Amino acid sequence: MKTLYIIGRGIDPSLHLTLEGIQALQSSEVVYGIEPEKNIWFDLKNKYNFPDVTDITHLYQCGSTDKTNYLNFIDFVEEKFNHHKQIALLIAGHPRLGVTFAQIIRKEINDNINIRFISNVSSFDIMINDLALDPLEQGSCLLDANRLLLFNYQLETSLNYFIYHICSVGTQKLNFDDTTRDNNIKYLQDYLLRFYAPTKKIFFCKASNGPQDPGSYQSIELAQFVEHAQKIDFGTSLFIPSENPKSLNREFLNLIRQ
Repeated sequence: MKTLYIIGRGIDPSLHLTLEGIQALQSSEVVYGIEPEKNIWFDLKNKYNFPDVTDITHLYQCGSTDKTNYLNFIDFVEEKFNHHKQIALLIAGHPRLGVTFAQIIRKEINDNINIRFISNVSSFDIMINDLALDPLEQGSCLLDANRLLLFNYQLETSLNYFIYHICSVGTQKLNFDDTTRDNNIKYLQDYLLRFYAPTKKIFFCKASNGPQDPGSYQSIELAQFVEHAQKIDFGTSLFIPSENPKSLNREFLNLIRQ
């Protein structure tokens, strides 16, 4: 049966590529991905003996929508199955975190193609390590910025929040060359001010994406959010640290103490 491996390549594949991912690459006849760091992949493929990685960045069009770009990938891969039975597609980070491609491909790709998702380190893993944060200690939520605003989620300030996709608030377009274009970031700022003080410290977080793209973490006040919007790029997430809980279940506390 034809098999498509959707392989999470982690944040830095020279550090994060898993044994399962390597085995899938070795089983593949061809390998595709948005992989500009050719030196890393040249060294890895020589070390582990898998095919050359073909960069398909040209299929990911700036100013287009997520769905359009993902359908371009699917059309491209399906055409390649006319010539191959085992194909690998590399996805940055974890293939199921913040990537609607996982859902779209199940619906759109030919039924006679078996799809295997291979997990890896995600940007969330890197961020909690860089921030020295145990996400369970105070509790943590991962949210998409547009879904937060669309569904009017009520934020519990005693939890940590990681808000993804702040580069494209209120737009379906992916302007990764200039994230200030069409980005309605003030909608997000105004919404957050319903729950937090203007002086609340928030963080622009960018997990490292390899040696050529180091990570960065910048603290600003919520009131400064819009004026610092030019610092947001395609890989920036927003971290909002937890505050002290407003209430305590003393009956349950006594139960724990017993």
